[in-house]
Amino acid sequence: NQLNEDFEFYLNSITETANEYLSEKFKESIQISFEYEKCTYNLLTNGARNRKTIAPEIYLTATLLDSNLDENSSKLDRVHTFLNEAKLSSIALAIRMAILKDKFVTESPKILILDDLLLSLDMGNREAVLNIVLDEYCKDYQIIFLTHDKIFFQTVLSYIKTYHANELRSTGELNKNLLDEHFRDHWKVYELYESSLPDSKKVPVIMEHQSHLQKALHYFNNSDSIDYNACGNNLRAALEEFFRDFIPKKFLRDGNNNPIDKNSLTLNPLIERCILFFQNVGFDTKHLDRVNRYRERALNQTSHYNPHSNYFKKELQETFEILNLLKTYRKDKMVKADEILKFSVNSNSGKSYSFNFKPLDDILLYLESNSSAVSFYCNDDKRTYGFVDFTDTSGTQPFNLVTNNKTLLEFYTETIDELEKNIKEPCVRETDIYEIIRTLEGKSLNELKTY
Repeated sequence: NQLNEDFEFYLNSITETANEYLSEKFKESIQISFEYEKCTYNLLTNGARNRKTIAPEIYLTATLLDSNLDENSSKLDRVHTFLNEAKLSSIALAIRMAILKDKFVTESPKILILDDLLLSLDMGNREAVLNIVLDEYCKDYQIIFLTHDKIFFQTVLSYIKTYHANELRSTGELNKNLLDEHFRDHWKVYELYESSLPDSKKVPVIMEHQSHLQKALHYFNNSDSIDYNACGNNLRAALEEFFRDFIPKKFLRDGNNNPIDKNSLTLNPLIERCILFFQNVGFDTKHLDRVNRYRERALNQTSHYNPHSNYFKKELQETFEILNLLKTYRKDKMVKADEILKFSVNSNSGKSYSFNFKPLDDILLYLESNSSAVSFYCNDDKRTYGFVDFTDTSGTQPFNLVTNNKTLLEFYTETIDELEKNIKEPCVRETDIYEIIRTLEGKSLNELKTY
Protein backbone atom coordinates (compact mmCIF):
# COMPACT_ATOMS: atom_id res chain seq x y z
CA ASN A 1 0.00 0.00 0.00
CA GLN A 2 2.82 2.38 0.85
CA LEU A 3 4.53 1.65 -2.48
CA ASN A 4 1.32 2.39 -4.39
CA GLU A 5 0.74 5.64 -2.51
CA ASP A 6 4.32 6.81 -3.05
CA PHE A 7 4.29 5.82 -6.72
CA GLU A 8 1.06 7.70 -7.43
CA PHE A 9 2.42 10.77 -5.63
CA TYR A 10 5.65 10.54 -7.67
CA LEU A 11 3.77 10.29 -10.98
CA ASN A 12 1.72 13.37 -10.08
CA SER A 13 4.87 15.32 -9.22
CA ILE A 14 6.66 14.58 -12.49
CA THR A 15 3.45 15.12 -14.51
CA GLU A 16 3.29 18.78 -13.52
CA THR A 17 6.98 19.36 -14.39
CA ALA A 18 6.73 17.43 -17.68
CA ASN A 19 3.75 19.54 -18.75
CA GLU A 20 5.72 22.71 -17.96
CA TYR A 21 8.51 21.53 -20.26
CA LEU A 22 6.01 20.65 -23.00
CA SER A 23 4.32 24.05 -22.96
CA GLU A 24 7.20 26.39 -22.10
CA LYS A 25 10.23 24.75 -23.74
CA PHE A 26 8.84 22.61 -26.55
CA LYS A 27 5.88 24.92 -27.32
CA GLU A 28 3.61 21.90 -27.73
CA SER A 29 -0.17 22.26 -27.28
CA ILE A 30 -0.27 18.94 -25.44
CA GLN A 31 -0.61 17.94 -21.81
CA ILE A 32 -0.03 14.48 -20.44
CA SER A 33 -1.35 12.52 -17.49
CA PHE A 34 -0.74 9.06 -16.02
CA GLU A 35 -3.21 6.44 -14.89
CA TYR A 36 -1.80 4.07 -12.30
CA GLU A 37 -3.01 0.49 -11.92
CA LYS A 38 -1.77 -0.61 -8.51
CA CYS A 39 0.66 -3.41 -7.97
CA THR A 40 -0.33 -6.31 -5.70
CA TYR A 41 1.56 -8.71 -3.47
CA ASN A 42 0.33 -12.19 -2.51
CA LEU A 43 -3.23 -11.28 -3.45
CA LEU A 44 -6.11 -13.30 -1.96
CA THR A 45 -8.00 -14.90 -4.87
CA ASN A 46 -10.77 -17.52 -4.44
CA GLY A 47 -9.81 -18.01 -0.83
CA ALA A 48 -6.09 -18.59 -1.52
CA ARG A 49 -2.97 -16.41 -1.75
CA ASN A 50 -1.32 -16.36 -5.19
CA ARG A 51 2.21 -15.93 -3.74
CA LYS A 52 3.02 -13.48 -6.57
CA THR A 53 4.05 -9.86 -6.90
CA ILE A 54 2.14 -8.33 -9.81
CA ALA A 55 3.88 -5.24 -11.16
CA PRO A 56 1.88 -2.03 -11.60
CA GLU A 57 0.64 -0.83 -14.98
CA ILE A 58 1.17 2.82 -15.93
CA TYR A 59 -0.91 4.26 -18.77
CA LEU A 60 0.02 7.50 -20.52
CA THR A 61 -2.77 9.73 -21.81
CA ALA A 62 -2.30 12.94 -23.80
CA THR A 63 -4.76 15.80 -24.18
CA LEU A 64 -4.69 18.16 -27.15
CA LEU A 65 -5.09 21.77 -26.00
CA ASP A 66 -7.35 22.90 -28.83
CA SER A 67 -10.47 24.96 -28.18
CA ASN A 68 -12.03 23.54 -31.37
CA LEU A 69 -12.11 20.03 -29.90
CA ASP A 70 -14.54 18.72 -27.31
CA GLU A 71 -13.35 16.76 -24.26
CA ASN A 72 -13.65 13.35 -25.91
CA SER A 73 -11.99 14.39 -29.16
CA SER A 74 -9.04 16.06 -27.43
CA LYS A 75 -8.16 13.03 -25.27
CA LEU A 76 -5.69 10.55 -26.78
CA ASP A 77 -5.62 7.17 -25.06
CA ARG A 78 -3.47 5.55 -27.76
CA VAL A 79 -0.81 8.22 -27.97
CA HIS A 80 1.64 6.18 -30.04
CA THR A 81 -0.86 5.62 -32.86
CA PHE A 82 -1.99 9.26 -33.15
CA LEU A 83 1.10 11.46 -32.63
CA ASN A 84 4.10 11.61 -34.94
CA GLU A 85 7.59 10.64 -33.83
CA ALA A 86 8.69 14.22 -33.15
CA LYS A 87 5.81 14.85 -30.72
CA LEU A 88 6.33 11.46 -29.07
CA SER A 89 10.01 12.31 -28.63
CA SER A 90 9.06 15.68 -27.12
CA ILE A 91 6.80 13.92 -24.61
CA ALA A 92 9.46 11.33 -23.78
CA LEU A 93 12.11 14.02 -23.29
CA ALA A 94 9.79 16.13 -21.14
CA ILE A 95 9.15 13.11 -18.89
CA ARG A 96 12.87 12.26 -18.75
CA MET A 97 13.75 15.85 -17.80
CA ALA A 98 11.05 15.91 -15.15
CA ILE A 99 12.55 12.71 -13.68
CA LEU A 100 16.04 14.24 -13.74
CA LYS A 101 14.76 17.30 -11.92
CA ASP A 102 13.01 15.19 -9.30
CA LYS A 103 16.04 12.93 -8.75
CA PHE A 104 18.54 15.76 -8.45
CA VAL A 105 20.82 15.38 -5.43
CA THR A 106 23.40 18.11 -4.94
CA GLU A 107 26.07 15.92 -3.37
CA SER A 108 26.07 13.05 -5.88
CA PRO A 109 28.15 12.91 -9.09
CA LYS A 110 25.99 13.51 -12.15
CA ILE A 111 26.60 12.42 -15.77
CA LEU A 112 24.12 13.03 -18.57
CA ILE A 113 24.67 11.01 -21.78
CA LEU A 114 22.65 11.96 -24.86
CA ASP A 115 23.09 9.21 -27.45
CA ASP A 116 21.55 10.35 -30.77
CA LEU A 117 18.65 11.49 -28.65
CA LEU A 118 17.59 14.42 -30.81
CA LEU A 119 17.67 12.96 -34.33
CA SER A 120 13.90 12.36 -34.43
CA LEU A 121 13.10 15.94 -33.44
CA ASP A 122 12.58 18.81 -35.85
CA MET A 123 15.09 21.66 -35.72
CA GLY A 124 12.93 23.82 -33.45
CA ASN A 125 12.67 21.13 -30.81
CA ARG A 126 16.34 20.20 -31.19
CA GLU A 127 17.18 23.77 -30.26
CA ALA A 128 14.72 23.64 -27.36
CA VAL A 129 16.46 20.54 -25.95
CA LEU A 130 19.93 22.02 -26.51
CA ASN A 131 18.80 25.17 -24.70
CA ILE A 132 17.56 23.12 -21.75
CA VAL A 133 20.75 21.05 -21.62
CA LEU A 134 23.07 24.06 -21.76
CA ASP A 135 21.00 26.34 -19.52
CA GLU A 136 19.88 23.86 -16.87
CA TYR A 137 22.38 20.98 -16.79
CA CYS A 138 25.80 22.33 -17.78
CA LYS A 139 26.67 23.59 -14.32
CA ASP A 140 25.74 20.41 -12.46
CA TYR A 141 26.27 17.55 -14.93
CA GLN A 142 29.08 16.23 -17.04
CA ILE A 143 27.37 16.08 -20.42
CA ILE A 144 28.32 13.66 -23.18
CA PHE A 145 26.77 13.99 -26.66
CA LEU A 146 27.14 10.91 -28.87
CA THR A 147 26.02 10.68 -32.49
CA HIS A 148 26.78 8.73 -35.65
CA ASP A 149 25.25 11.50 -37.78
CA LYS A 150 27.90 13.91 -39.11
CA ILE A 151 25.41 16.68 -39.92
CA PHE A 152 23.89 16.50 -36.46
CA PHE A 153 27.40 16.50 -34.98
CA GLN A 154 28.08 19.78 -36.80
CA THR A 155 24.69 21.19 -35.70
CA VAL A 156 25.34 20.49 -32.02
CA LEU A 157 28.91 21.75 -32.23
CA SER A 158 27.76 24.96 -33.92
CA TYR A 159 25.09 25.47 -31.28
CA ILE A 160 27.58 24.93 -28.44
CA LYS A 161 30.03 27.37 -30.06
CA THR A 162 27.32 30.03 -30.40
CA TYR A 163 26.10 29.51 -26.84
CA HIS A 164 29.52 30.01 -25.28
CA ALA A 165 30.45 32.83 -27.70
CA ASN A 166 27.34 34.73 -26.58
CA GLU A 167 28.26 33.98 -22.98
CA LEU A 168 31.70 35.56 -23.49
CA ARG A 169 30.32 38.40 -25.63
CA SER A 170 28.05 39.44 -22.74
CA THR A 171 31.21 40.30 -20.75
CA GLY A 172 32.23 42.81 -23.44
CA GLU A 173 34.66 40.61 -25.39
CA LEU A 174 34.68 41.51 -29.11
CA ASN A 175 37.60 39.47 -30.52
CA LYS A 176 35.99 37.00 -32.96
CA ASN A 177 38.76 34.41 -32.70
CA LEU A 178 38.42 34.36 -28.89
CA LEU A 179 34.63 34.15 -29.20
CA ASP A 180 34.87 31.26 -31.69
CA GLU A 181 37.26 29.28 -29.50
CA HIS A 182 35.68 29.98 -26.09
CA PHE A 183 33.69 26.72 -26.17
CA ARG A 184 36.98 24.81 -25.77
CA ASP A 185 37.15 26.05 -22.17
CA HIS A 186 34.06 23.92 -21.49
CA TRP A 187 34.04 21.01 -23.97
CA LYS A 188 36.24 18.36 -25.53
CA VAL A 189 35.26 17.25 -29.03
CA TYR A 190 36.30 13.87 -30.44
CA GLU A 191 35.75 11.83 -33.58
CA LEU A 192 35.65 8.03 -33.48
CA TYR A 193 36.52 5.89 -36.50
CA GLU A 194 37.01 2.24 -37.32
CA SER A 195 40.45 1.28 -38.59
CA SER A 196 42.13 -1.98 -39.55
CA LEU A 197 45.40 -3.49 -38.39
CA PRO A 198 47.69 -5.37 -40.84
CA ASP A 199 45.98 -8.61 -39.81
CA SER A 200 42.57 -7.07 -40.73
CA LYS A 201 41.53 -6.81 -37.09
CA LYS A 202 39.15 -3.87 -36.60
CA VAL A 203 40.18 -1.32 -33.99
CA PRO A 204 38.66 2.00 -32.91
CA VAL A 205 40.55 5.24 -33.51
CA ILE A 206 39.72 8.27 -31.37
CA MET A 207 41.07 11.66 -32.35
CA GLU A 208 40.39 15.17 -31.14
CA HIS A 209 38.18 17.07 -33.56
CA GLN A 210 39.88 19.78 -35.61
CA SER A 211 38.19 22.49 -37.64
CA HIS A 212 38.92 22.78 -41.35
CA LEU A 213 41.07 25.81 -40.61
CA GLN A 214 43.11 23.89 -38.02
CA LYS A 215 43.63 21.07 -40.52
CA ALA A 216 44.64 23.55 -43.23
CA LEU A 217 47.23 25.11 -40.90
CA HIS A 218 48.50 21.65 -39.98
CA TYR A 219 49.06 20.67 -43.63
CA PHE A 220 50.64 24.06 -44.32
CA ASN A 221 53.03 24.32 -41.35
CA ASN A 222 53.77 20.85 -40.01
CA SER A 223 57.16 19.78 -41.40
CA ASP A 224 56.23 16.08 -41.06
CA SER A 225 53.04 16.29 -43.09
CA ILE A 226 53.14 19.27 -45.47
CA ASP A 227 50.52 18.73 -48.15
CA TYR A 228 49.47 21.89 -50.00
CA ASN A 229 46.65 20.14 -51.85
CA ALA A 230 45.15 18.95 -48.54
CA CYS A 231 45.76 22.43 -47.11
CA GLY A 232 43.95 24.06 -50.05
CA ASN A 233 40.95 21.75 -49.78
CA ASN A 234 40.59 22.35 -46.05
CA LEU A 235 41.13 26.09 -46.47
CA ARG A 236 38.36 26.11 -49.06
CA ALA A 237 36.04 24.37 -46.58
CA ALA A 238 37.06 26.85 -43.85
CA LEU A 239 36.12 29.75 -46.13
CA GLU A 240 32.77 28.12 -46.93
CA GLU A 241 32.07 27.74 -43.20
CA PHE A 242 32.93 31.40 -42.63
CA PHE A 243 30.72 32.70 -45.44
CA ARG A 244 27.75 30.51 -44.46
CA ASP A 245 27.85 31.98 -40.98
CA PHE A 246 28.74 35.55 -42.01
CA ILE A 247 26.41 36.31 -44.93
CA PRO A 248 22.98 37.60 -43.76
CA LYS A 249 20.00 35.40 -44.55
CA LYS A 250 18.44 37.83 -47.02
CA PHE A 251 21.44 37.35 -49.35
CA LEU A 252 20.94 33.58 -49.25
CA ARG A 253 17.77 33.53 -51.38
CA ASP A 254 17.02 32.41 -54.93
CA GLY A 255 15.46 34.43 -57.76
CA ASN A 256 11.96 33.84 -56.33
CA ASN A 257 13.08 35.12 -52.90
CA ASN A 258 12.90 31.62 -51.41
CA PRO A 259 15.55 30.77 -48.81
CA ILE A 260 18.44 28.60 -50.03
CA ASP A 261 19.95 25.92 -47.84
CA LYS A 262 23.29 27.60 -47.13
CA ASN A 263 24.96 24.21 -46.68
CA SER A 264 24.23 23.45 -50.34
CA LEU A 265 26.27 26.46 -51.55
CA THR A 266 29.91 25.99 -52.51
CA LEU A 267 32.63 28.62 -52.40
CA ASN A 268 31.96 30.33 -55.74
CA PRO A 269 28.27 31.23 -55.14
CA LEU A 270 29.07 32.08 -51.52
CA ILE A 271 31.70 34.61 -52.63
CA GLU A 272 29.23 36.06 -55.16
CA ARG A 273 26.59 36.52 -52.46
CA CYS A 274 29.10 38.01 -50.05
CA ILE A 275 30.14 40.53 -52.73
CA LEU A 276 26.48 41.56 -53.08
CA PHE A 277 26.28 41.90 -49.29
CA PHE A 278 29.45 44.03 -49.16
CA GLN A 279 28.19 46.23 -52.00
CA ASN A 280 24.84 46.70 -50.22
CA VAL A 281 26.53 47.70 -46.96
CA GLY A 282 29.31 49.75 -48.56
CA PHE A 283 32.29 47.56 -47.66
CA ASP A 284 35.27 47.37 -50.02
CA THR A 285 35.13 44.10 -52.02
CA LYS A 286 38.85 43.93 -52.90
CA HIS A 287 39.57 41.10 -50.41
CA LEU A 288 36.69 39.06 -51.82
CA ASP A 289 37.96 39.65 -55.35
CA ARG A 290 41.36 38.25 -54.31
CA VAL A 291 39.76 35.17 -52.72
CA ASN A 292 37.84 34.61 -55.94
CA ARG A 293 41.07 34.72 -57.96
CA TYR A 294 42.76 32.23 -55.63
CA ARG A 295 39.68 29.99 -55.58
CA GLU A 296 40.43 28.38 -58.94
CA ARG A 297 44.22 28.42 -58.70
CA ALA A 298 44.89 27.33 -55.12
CA LEU A 299 41.62 26.21 -53.57
CA ASN A 300 40.01 24.17 -56.32
CA GLN A 301 39.46 20.58 -55.20
CA THR A 302 40.53 19.36 -58.64
CA SER A 303 43.64 21.57 -58.78
CA HIS A 304 46.57 19.92 -60.61
CA TYR A 305 49.17 22.39 -59.40
CA ASN A 306 52.60 21.18 -58.39
CA PRO A 307 51.86 20.85 -54.66
CA HIS A 308 55.37 21.96 -53.74
CA SER A 309 55.58 25.11 -55.90
CA ASN A 310 56.40 28.34 -54.10
CA TYR A 311 53.70 30.15 -56.09
CA PHE A 312 51.06 27.78 -54.76
CA LYS A 313 52.38 28.24 -51.23
CA LYS A 314 52.28 32.04 -51.54
CA GLU A 315 48.61 32.04 -52.59
CA LEU A 316 47.68 29.72 -49.74
CA GLN A 317 49.54 32.01 -47.31
CA GLU A 318 47.68 35.06 -48.63
CA THR A 319 44.36 33.22 -48.41
CA PHE A 320 45.01 32.52 -44.72
CA GLU A 321 45.68 36.24 -44.24
CA ILE A 322 42.48 37.23 -46.08
CA LEU A 323 40.38 34.82 -43.98
CA ASN A 324 41.83 36.25 -40.76
CA LEU A 325 41.08 39.75 -42.07
CA LEU A 326 37.49 38.86 -43.01
CA LYS A 327 36.95 37.59 -39.48
CA THR A 328 37.58 41.10 -38.16
CA TYR A 329 34.57 42.53 -40.03
CA ARG A 330 31.62 43.14 -37.72
CA LYS A 331 27.87 42.68 -38.16
CA ASP A 332 26.18 42.49 -34.77
CA LYS A 333 22.51 42.40 -33.85
CA MET A 334 21.61 45.62 -32.06
CA VAL A 335 17.90 44.85 -32.30
CA LYS A 336 16.68 41.28 -32.71
CA ALA A 337 13.75 40.37 -34.93
CA ASP A 338 10.38 40.83 -33.15
CA GLU A 339 11.89 43.10 -30.47
CA ILE A 340 9.52 46.03 -29.86
CA LEU A 341 10.72 49.54 -30.72
CA LYS A 342 8.99 52.91 -30.50
CA PHE A 343 9.05 56.44 -31.87
CA SER A 344 6.93 59.57 -31.51
CA VAL A 345 5.68 62.07 -34.07
CA ASN A 346 4.41 65.61 -33.45
CA SER A 347 1.94 67.33 -35.73
CA ASN A 348 2.30 71.00 -36.67
CA SER A 349 -0.55 71.82 -34.28
CA GLY A 350 1.36 70.27 -31.36
CA LYS A 351 -0.41 66.93 -31.03
CA SER A 352 1.78 63.94 -30.18
CA TYR A 353 1.48 60.45 -31.65
CA SER A 354 3.42 57.37 -30.48
CA PHE A 355 4.05 54.17 -32.39
CA ASN A 356 5.19 50.78 -31.09
CA PHE A 357 6.42 48.45 -33.83
CA LYS A 358 8.70 45.49 -34.35
CA PRO A 359 11.10 44.73 -37.20
CA LEU A 360 10.66 41.20 -38.51
CA ASP A 361 14.39 40.95 -39.23
CA ASP A 362 17.41 41.96 -37.16
CA ILE A 363 18.78 45.50 -37.19
CA LEU A 364 22.54 45.13 -37.60
CA LEU A 365 25.47 47.35 -36.72
CA TYR A 366 28.42 47.12 -39.13
CA LEU A 367 32.15 47.82 -38.90
CA GLU A 368 34.66 47.41 -41.73
CA SER A 369 38.13 45.97 -41.14
CA ASN A 370 39.92 49.29 -41.27
CA SER A 371 41.78 51.17 -38.55
CA SER A 372 39.90 54.38 -39.38
CA ALA A 373 36.48 52.74 -39.87
CA VAL A 374 33.47 53.86 -37.81
CA SER A 375 30.53 51.59 -36.94
CA PHE A 376 27.26 52.32 -38.75
CA TYR A 377 23.74 51.15 -39.49
CA CYS A 378 23.24 50.47 -43.19
CA ASN A 379 20.67 52.88 -44.65
CA ASP A 380 19.93 50.38 -47.45
CA ASP A 381 19.04 47.42 -45.18
CA LYS A 382 15.47 46.39 -45.97
CA ARG A 383 13.05 44.35 -43.88
CA THR A 384 9.35 43.99 -42.97
CA TYR A 385 7.84 45.91 -40.04
CA GLY A 386 4.64 45.27 -38.11
CA PHE A 387 2.84 47.67 -35.79
CA VAL A 388 2.07 46.64 -32.22
CA ASP A 389 0.00 49.68 -31.26
CA PHE A 390 -0.54 53.37 -31.93
CA THR A 391 -1.37 56.04 -29.33
CA ASP A 392 -2.44 59.64 -29.75
CA THR A 393 -3.54 62.28 -27.24
CA SER A 394 -7.06 60.86 -27.20
CA GLY A 395 -6.04 57.30 -26.40
CA THR A 396 -4.99 54.08 -28.08
CA GLN A 397 -6.28 53.34 -31.57
CA PRO A 398 -5.59 50.52 -34.03
CA PHE A 399 -3.01 51.24 -36.72
CA ASN A 400 -2.95 48.36 -39.18
CA LEU A 401 -0.06 49.41 -41.38
CA VAL A 402 2.37 46.61 -42.25
CA THR A 403 5.35 47.65 -44.35
CA ASN A 404 7.17 45.07 -46.46
CA ASN A 405 10.76 45.18 -47.72
CA LYS A 406 11.54 48.77 -46.76
CA THR A 407 14.50 50.57 -45.24
CA LEU A 408 14.09 52.04 -41.77
CA LEU A 409 13.82 55.53 -43.28
CA GLU A 410 11.22 54.40 -45.82
CA PHE A 411 9.23 52.76 -43.04
CA TYR A 412 9.37 55.93 -40.92
CA THR A 413 8.40 58.12 -43.91
CA GLU A 414 5.49 55.88 -44.96
CA THR A 415 4.22 55.80 -41.38
CA ILE A 416 4.08 59.60 -41.24
CA ASP A 417 2.49 59.73 -44.71
CA GLU A 418 -0.27 57.40 -43.45
CA LEU A 419 -0.64 59.41 -40.24
CA GLU A 420 -0.99 62.70 -42.10
CA LYS A 421 -3.77 61.21 -44.23
CA ASN A 422 -5.66 60.21 -41.09
CA ILE A 423 -5.24 63.44 -39.09
CA LYS A 424 -5.47 65.81 -42.09
CA GLU A 425 -2.44 67.92 -41.13
CA PRO A 426 1.33 67.87 -41.66
CA CYS A 427 3.75 66.42 -39.11
CA VAL A 428 7.32 67.21 -38.08
CA ARG A 429 9.81 64.85 -39.73
CA GLU A 430 13.11 64.21 -37.97
CA THR A 431 16.29 63.69 -40.01
CA ASP A 432 18.20 61.27 -37.74
CA ILE A 433 15.95 58.21 -37.45
CA TYR A 434 18.60 56.36 -35.41
CA GLU A 435 18.16 58.95 -32.68
CA ILE A 436 14.36 59.03 -32.52
CA ILE A 437 13.70 55.27 -32.79
CA ARG A 438 14.15 53.79 -29.34
CA THR A 439 13.77 50.61 -27.32
CA LEU A 440 10.96 50.27 -24.79
CA GLU A 441 13.57 51.15 -22.14
CA GLY A 442 14.19 54.47 -23.91
CA LYS A 443 17.58 53.87 -25.53
CA SER A 444 18.00 55.21 -29.06
CA LEU A 445 19.56 53.09 -31.79
CA ASN A 446 22.58 55.39 -31.61
CA GLU A 447 22.91 54.67 -27.88
CA LEU A 448 22.80 50.93 -28.56
CA LYS A 449 26.08 51.07 -30.48
CA THR A 450 28.66 49.09 -28.52
CA TYR A 451 31.68 50.08 -30.61
